[in-house]
Amino acid sequence: MADAIGDVFAARWAAVDLTGAGIVPADRADDDKTQCRSWAVYAEAAWRGQTFLYWQQLYAVGQFLDIALAALDDRVCAGEDQHDLFDPYTAAVEFFACYFAGNRRATRALVGTAIAAAQRLPQTADLLRRTVISPEMFDKVAYRTDIVDDSAIMAQVDADLAGALAAAGHISEKAAERIADRVVHKRDADAERKQREKARRRKNVTSRDFTDGLGGVTITADAEEARLAYEAVEAMIAGVCPNDPRTKGMLRSAAAIARLRRLPFTCACTDKEACTATLGEEEISERQARIIVHAICQKST
Repeated sequence: MADAIGDVFAARWAAVDLTGAGIVPADRADDDKTQCRSWAVYAEAAWRGQTFLYWQQLYAVGQFLDIALAALDDRVCAGEDQHDLFDPYTAAVEFFACYFAGNRRATRALVGTAIAAAQRLPQTADLLRRTVISPEMFDKVAYRTDIVDDSAIMAQVDADLAGALAAAGHISEKAAERIADRVVHKRDADAERKQREKARRRKNVTSRDFTDGLGGVTITADAEEARLAYEAVEAMIAGVCPNDPRTKGMLRSAAAIARLRRLPFTCACTDKEACTATLGEEEISERQARIIVHAICQKST
């Protein structure tokens, strides 16, 4: 069934004349250099098309929510108990997770971005429609500005951000985030405190499974604590002998897991009599004692 639906949509798109959008295949009769240039223009135009369609997707999700919220309001006003009704946001996440064949986490993020495009950042979202910024860039700045909770300030942030991004030209997502931060701090005097509180709520330890029998653990903590933890692992692996066959990455993984599980971290060389590893607790502690964290800040800080 899914394959049949996919074939229908593929056939529809294949029948669309995209030349009006600048998506024109290269002429095989041209020389290689000209064909490469034509395909580069084709790819750039296709990227702009994806950006425009992403705006269309956010717009459609926003319209869905508007109708669902209006219907909920009508039912509540008619006397129905709100506790017996479905939350429109939850319904939207479930609905689109099925339609987009995605996980709920990604769909929840999409619904949140659609709300941002419709309510918080309509002028910035219009840059998507005009293909001035990328979908990834809009996602980033939407996240960086969601600490603003005053609608009047948010309107100012949206106008400033849209103007700054439009004038910036081709920039990285990091640069766009910095612009968003500057705009927020300029318009919201309480932004820095709220941003720190928001960051603290992100502290967590998560795990996930990878393919081929591997898994990952991610620790989110204060920057200085995370750095100290990393350097502690580096201090541990510095004690293996030169004949340990593991890569740096493998050593870091083994050392971190050993420390977390309170297991001994040992050298993996095969000749234990010639092994020069220094992995005793005192030796590791001695190396860790030399860790220095340099903090650079303004005098006022």
